[in-house]
Amino acid sequence: MGFDFDKFVSKPCMKLFGVEAKYSPLSEARPSFQLAVDFHESYEKVELEAGSTPITSHEVVAFVRLALMPEVYRNPLQGDKMEINGKTYEIIDVRAHIPGCVKAVLHVC
Repeated sequence: MGFDFDKFVSKPCMKLFGVEAKYSPLSEARPSFQLAVDFHESYEKVELEAGSTPITSHEVVAFVRLALMPEVYRNPLQGDKMEINGKTYEIIDVRAHIPGCVKAVLHVC
């Protein structure tokens, strides 16, 4: 049996860093739902220590723990929307992350 990333990484991280999002599927036939996501806005030049390599990101992303998605809607899809901290974002890309988690790249609507 392999390492359980969801149990030992994704679940604890979501408890520490998760924020509530209102998730709205692109299809209006599907209802919206609440979902905890690990949300990151773009940032530039963060130095962890003096002389270290700066870290930058120009993407707005939400890491989604698939175990938290409802049974009837298991995977985030391009075109779906999330409302986080009063702003609405459209998912423009969904990328693989660690097992049991995906990275949703977002764009402000």
